[in-house]
Amino acid sequence: IIVMDRYIKSIEEIYQLSDCYIFPVTFEGGCISIPLSVLEAMACNLPVVTTKFGGLPDIFKEGEGFIFININSQEEIKSKINIAMITHALKTREMVEQYTWDKVLEKIRGIFNEILKKNRICTDRAFNNS
Repeated sequence: IIVMDRYIKSIEEIYQLSDCYIFPVTFEGGCISIPLSVLEAMACNLPVVTTKFGGLPDIFKEGEGFIFININSQEEIKSKINIAMITHALKTREMVEQYTWDKVLEKIRGIFNEILKKNRICTDRAFNNS
């Protein structure tokens, strides 16, 4: 196990060398509600073993390489890491594809354009792709 506690410029290279990503954080002040490191690991299609931290259980369902653990149970942690390591039907990348910057921007543009239309504001130049 290697713990990274500093900025790494090409982090995707480290993820690609990894077998599994473990996110054991329980302290709410220790990270943002949807940890970017979890999203990055998923984008690299790594199996992710995590606590039910922040908004993760609200956004992702367990399965296909995404596994929740009870941090207080060493047996469960060992068991679920082993499961993650032998899981071949990984779909963690598919789970996060809707959260790319381009797709989020597209959703935000749609929301703003709907608001502008409801308020009858000209949308010719506002928030369009041009």
